[in-house]
Amino acid sequence: MRTFFFALSNNKNRFRSALSRQATRNRSGKIRRRSLMLSSQSAFMHLFNGGQDDALITMTGFDHANFNELLQYFSPLFHQYTPHVASGCNIQSLPIRNNLRGRIRTISPVIALALVLVWTRTRGSYAALQVIFGMTASNISKWLRFSKRVLLLTLLQIEEAKIKMPTIQQVRVFKEVIRGKYPSLVHCWGALDGVKIGIQKPSDDMKQSHFYNGWTHDHYVANLFLFTPDGRICAAYVNSPGTTHDSTMASMSKIYRKIDDMYDLMDGMAKVVVDSAFASEARDSLIKSYQTNQGRNGQLRQDQRVNNEATAVRQMAEWGMRAFQGSFPRLKEKIRFEERGERKIMLNLMVLLYNFRASKVGQNQIRNVYMPFLNRNALDYIR
Repeated sequence: MRTFFFALSNNKNRFRSALSRQATRNRSGKIRRRSLMLSSQSAFMHLFNGGQDDALITMTGFDHANFNELLQYFSPLFHQYTPHVASGCNIQSLPIRNNLRGRIRTISPVIALALVLVWTRTRGSYAALQVIFGMTASNISKWLRFSKRVLLLTLLQIEEAKIKMPTIQQVRVFKEVIRGKYPSLVHCWGALDGVKIGIQKPSDDMKQSHFYNGWTHDHYVANLFLFTPDGRICAAYVNSPGTTHDSTMASMSKIYRKIDDMYDLMDGMAKVVVDSAFASEARDSLIKSYQTNQGRNGQLRQDQRVNNEATAVRQMAEWGMRAFQGSFPRLKEKIRFEERGERKIMLNLMVLLYNFRASKVGQNQIRNVYMPFLNRNALDYIR
């Protein structure tokens, strides 16, 4: 068998070496510099300068006002750091750009920020990004890797994007809006659930066993999110091996402890809805939604109306998962398996972007259903 594959490899090498230079270029799959416009005159800059919010939302997920607000935080960090680093660099070790001599950067902060945002909202190879931004594949790769780290640092400084537990006043508002729709759930303020995102198959058998799901026969990373009625993620745990149970992630990430602390802080009047996957955890701070409300002894586990309304509130988490994955089509592709931290940076970045977009743009189903008044202004009430 080894001899057979060795012969195939030799045949391939002989075939490639016999090709002409032009035939080799035609098979490269690249878009070269001569075929592209300058970045400053690219298709994206034409779209951006057009001033149409709907077009910019379609491409980046943000309108001009929110894009420019994000740009104000992004631009200083973009000029402070340099992309010319080793491949294993993480966000903590981004080198500072001490020496400002040399050629002026042709990539502006607007293009760098848009490159990351458009990358999250597209799928496939870099070919489409090359045409949109007027950059070669090598430049796309370098600036995308750098800009992802700078944007992650940027979002960690913005309050609307941070992943943090709500205040007591916010929890009281969340309880009121949920109780207004579901009267049996007096003390509910959020919904907790997990989601699995597909990754490429690891080459090592032992690593495969950590990410493999025997039910769907594929490989995943597991993530856990706690959603609130304003559409935001207030607690998260990402990039866990796909075999990790949702309840295990809640314990490992101390999300259970955060929920219990809020429960104690509000004297037992703050609970979170979970599904039957968390049934093994006997916690007073959780309201469980069962598919079959009847226990083994034939009795109801809880009041049927409470169970039905808890199932309806748990839909909040399903909407949140759909909004998270729908906002970033890049997640629908299988993420490349690697152990250098790129996947973790990508997932953390998208969670923070989701929060910022839910707070600013407002196109969020949870927010529109439970708290539509957040999308109104004074003129709406006058009208």
